[in-house]
Amino acid sequence: MSQPIRPTAHAVRPAVDRRPRAAWWVLWAVMWVVAVDLLIGGSWDAEYHRTQPFDGFFSPPHLFIYTFAAVAMALVAVLDVRPGLRDCFGPHVTLPWPVPVLGQRHPGSLLLLTGGMAGIALAGPADAAWHTSFGLDETNWSFPHAMLGCSMALISIGFWSCRHALTGVPPMWRVTRYLLGYLTVLACAVVMGPLQNYPTQEFAVAAGSFGALATNPDHQHLVRIVTQANLTHTSPAYVLVAAAWAGLALGLLRAVDPRARYWLVVAVLVGLSLSGSAGAEAQRYGLAADPRVTAGLPLLTAALVLALPRPRTVRLRYLIAGAAFGLHAFLVWGTAVTPIGYALAACGAPVLMLAGAAAGTLLYRVLTRPAGRASLWLTAIAVLLVPAVTGTVDLVLRTMIP
Repeated sequence: MSQPIRPTAHAVRPAVDRRPRAAWWVLWAVMWVVAVDLLIGGSWDAEYHRTQPFDGFFSPPHLFIYTFAAVAMALVAVLDVRPGLRDCFGPHVTLPWPVPVLGQRHPGSLLLLTGGMAGIALAGPADAAWHTSFGLDETNWSFPHAMLGCSMALISIGFWSCRHALTGVPPMWRVTRYLLGYLTVLACAVVMGPLQNYPTQEFAVAAGSFGALATNPDHQHLVRIVTQANLTHTSPAYVLVAAAWAGLALGLLRAVDPRARYWLVVAVLVGLSLSGSAGAEAQRYGLAADPRVTAGLPLLTAALVLALPRPRTVRLRYLIAGAAFGLHAFLVWGTAVTPIGYALAACGAPVLMLAGAAAGTLLYRVLTRPAGRASLWLTAIAVLLVPAVTGTVDLVLRTMIP
C-alpha cells in the first residue's frame, strides 16, 4: 500500500511578503538621489554663479539639479502608483478631494514625501520666472528659493515618516541615519534665509566683489539689501531666528533618537560643513583673520550643553542651551553693530530655542502618526504658506531698498 504524500518543508513554508523590502529599496534610492542633488548640485550652482556670467535659468548646474530631482520624483511616483508598494506605508489619509495619481485616499507618510516632491516640481517654473525677472537679485527668502528649501525639509520629514511606517525591513544603516539627520537639519535652515549666508556685512560686500558677481548689477542690488537691512549674523534678528532653528533641529533629532551620540554627531557634521564652507570663502575673500567669519556656529555650543546629564528637566536643559546659544552669538557678533539690541535679542534665545524644540517634537508626532489631517496641514504650510510669507518679505526688501 502506497504511503501518503507528505508536504515538503518548502511547500508548507509561508510565503514571504517581499513588498516592504522592495518599497524600502526604492525609498533608499530616492534618499541618495536627493542627497547627491543637494550636496553636489547646490555647491556647483553657488560656485558657477560666482565664476560665470549669469546666463539665465538653464545653466549647467540648474540642469543637473532638476534632472536629479526628476529622477527622484519618478521613483516616488513608482511608490505612489504601485498598490503593492504604496500600501506598505501605513494608514491612509482621506484627502479633501481626489488628486490625480494619488486618488482621494493615500498613506499619510507617503503623502508627506510626495508633497515635498510636488513642491520641488512647482518651484522649478517659479524659479525660472524669478531668475528671468530679477536675475541674481533674490535672497533665500524669495518665493521659489523658500519653496525649494521648505520642500526639501518636507521631503526629509517624509523620509523619516515612510521609514517609520515600513515593517519587516532591515534596520536603517547607521550612515543612512546620519545622512538623513544631516539633510533634515540643513533643509530646516531655510527659515534663516540670508541671515544664514552672511556672517558680517564685510563678508557680503566681499562676496559681491568676487568674480562674475562683481559686474552683475542684479547681484549688487542684493548686496545693498543685505548690508542696508543688515541681514547678517550681526543682526539681532539672527540670534532669535537661529535659536529657533537650532531648537527645532535638536528637538526633532532627539525625538528620532534620544541617544546623545546620534544628535551630537549630526550637529557636529552640520556645524563643520557650514563653518568649513564659510572658512573657505573667507580665505578666498581675504577675511580669514576675522574671527566673526571663521567662528563656529552656536548650534554646537547648544548641542554640547544639551548633552549634559543635569538638570534632568528637559525644558530647563533647553533653556540653558538657549542661553549658551545667545551668549555665544553675542560674544562673536553682538558688539559689531547694535550691542544693546543684540544683547536684548540674546536674552530671548532661550525661549526661542524651547519653542523650536516644541515644534520639533510636534513634527516627530506628525511623522510617526501621519494618518490625520496634520500631514495635510504640514504639507500646505511647507509648500505654500512659508514661501508666500518669506517671498513677500523678499519683495518688500527689494522695493524699499533701491
